[in-house]
Amino acid sequence: MGDEDEETSSRGMDTDKAWAGLQHLLAKAGTPVDVIGGGKPITDSTRGYDSPRLLSVAEVADVAHSMAVRARRSRVDGPGPSVSPIDPARCGRT
Repeated sequence: MGDEDEETSSRGMDTDKAWAGLQHLLAKAGTPVDVIGGGKPITDSTRGYDSPRLLSVAEVADVAHSMAVRARRSRVDGPGPSVSPIDPARCGRT
C-alpha cells in the first residue's frame, strides 16, 4: 500500500512481506479458507502481488469459527505441539 517511489507511504504502512508470514501462520493454524490468497478477484488490476480479493460471508464465518475454536482449545490445553517454546537465549535475554 502506498507509492512505489516512496520508502514509507504517506497513506499508511507497507505490509510488504508480512502477507507471506500471515499466510503461513493461517495455513499452519488449519484455517478452512485461504484468507490471504483466496476469494474472488474484485478487479483485473494487480496491485503489488495480486488483485484485491473478496471472501464470501460464509468463508469469513468459517474462518472466524475455526480461529475461535483454536483459541478456546489453546486456553484449555495450552499452545500444543505446533508452537515451539521461546528460548530466551535466542531473544538476547538470558
